[in-house]
Amino acid sequence: MGKMINITTQASPSLALIKYWGKQNKKQNLPATTSLAMTLDTLHTTTEISFSQNKDVIRLNGIEKQDDKIIQFLDFCRKYFKTDHYYTLFTENNFPTKAGIASSASGFAALAAAVNAFENKGLDNKALSALARRGSASASRSVFGGFTLLKAGAREAIPLENKDYWPELRVMVCLVSAKEKFIGSREAMEASRTSSPYYSVWIKSSRSLCKHAIDAFYKKDFEKLGWAIRQSYLRMFSTMFTAHNPIIYWEPGSLQIIQTAETLRKNGIAVFETMDAGPQVKLFYLEPDEKQIKKMILQECPDLNFMICSAGKGVRYL
Repeated sequence: MGKMINITTQASPSLALIKYWGKQNKKQNLPATTSLAMTLDTLHTTTEISFSQNKDVIRLNGIEKQDDKIIQFLDFCRKYFKTDHYYTLFTENNFPTKAGIASSASGFAALAAAVNAFENKGLDNKALSALARRGSASASRSVFGGFTLLKAGAREAIPLENKDYWPELRVMVCLVSAKEKFIGSREAMEASRTSSPYYSVWIKSSRSLCKHAIDAFYKKDFEKLGWAIRQSYLRMFSTMFTAHNPIIYWEPGSLQIIQTAETLRKNGIAVFETMDAGPQVKLFYLEPDEKQIKKMILQECPDLNFMICSAGKGVRYL
């Protein structure tokens, strides 16, 4: 392979409707719970990879940095592809990084695709999903567009439906804070697993909740799906709140949006919030209700920045 080759890839965050939280196997990075997810449009990670002479060089959002998770993933790729290449990476997110918007999902999906193309290995999406999982379990879902399922203990995600399956479905990603979160998801998961008295209940209850959500998803029963979406994130956070050292990502702005969503529901507007490991709130709703939801959100939170997403494409080569 020539040393001047450059590969550019792009991937989008995978937003879990039913959450993955906890690892069944830490070494293999296998999820402890099944997650149902939607790959978002609008938001994306763009990664360019090229040859490096003596070491891996990583530039994230224009800043050169040593990122242990990325280096570990590249080390795994070198063994997986049986190569001794080092890489120069230029990675840009068009949304806040490490702030609770699944930047690791889009980031490792884009990176797995980039290394695969650079090494000219031709992995299909199933194999690419399994490779991306080594960096982030959620990244296995970001390889695919539309709607995906990552089963507990699975090595790769399963594509369920393409991005056009539910065209009215929207997600408003509300940016409460652009700051990097104070504790990473991986560390927070382990703290929940090892010290929360509710972790085992979370694992058990997630199974029935996921079945409920999948049934609602295929029936396009938005109210029933919305109930499951809310229950999933609230049950997930119960394991963080009750860890030995409680993990509280929520900020006052998060609660304000949650309470606004409750007011909207009381007024007959079907909108259902979810959160991940961070302060950002994501609102699920159907497109005909968008005008009223935006009006209420901006009335209650006039300085709020938000991005509106539909279901998007899987990993792509630019």
